[in-house]
Amino acid sequence: GDDLKIYHDASNSYIDETGTGSLILRASPSIEFRKAGSTEKMLYAEPDAQVELYYDNVKTFETKSNGVIVQGTEGQNAELLLYADEGDDNADKWRLKVDTNGQLEISNYASGSYEKNIECNGNGNVELYYDGAVQINTTSTGVTLGDSKRIDFGDGTDLQIYSDGTDSIIKSRAGNALGFHAATAWFR
Repeated sequence: GDDLKIYHDASNSYIDETGTGSLILRASPSIEFRKAGSTEKMLYAEPDAQVELYYDNVKTFETKSNGVIVQGTEGQNAELLLYADEGDDNADKWRLKVDTNGQLEISNYASGSYEKNIECNGNGNVELYYDGAVQINTTSTGVTLGDSKRIDFGDGTDLQIYSDGTDSIIKSRAGNALGFHAATAWFR
């Protein structure tokens, strides 16, 4: 029958599998797709091992036994873009990016350009962002918040702890007394 056809029309070459089965390519030890007339790789697949994808003859994606590797080309960042719902809305788009300086960034595209949510620095700090501004920063001694940033506890921000740049404030907004329970306490 006409289950498999290999042909060329006036513009393109085709391999058509129109039967009831699949088109199966078999090779040992590997399968490679290369640019016509050159050694430039586009895809490399090895049985029982990795599959590699190339961009302009540079490997940028590789499967592993426990996941994948996404790598940038020499001197470039590595980015993994995640799109929900076919990426038809800006709010559906997220990016994981590793910068050439070793910084990992998680960003959203909700406003029409990428905006940081989390930044992680190798052997260093982690920063949490809200609407493009750093809110919390880890340090070697713990966590810091800038002036006028506060920590709220409770569903209705019943307890607030913050510094206004001059004073340190602990405020109870629940309408109840603010109690301290400790074996020893100092107040200055």
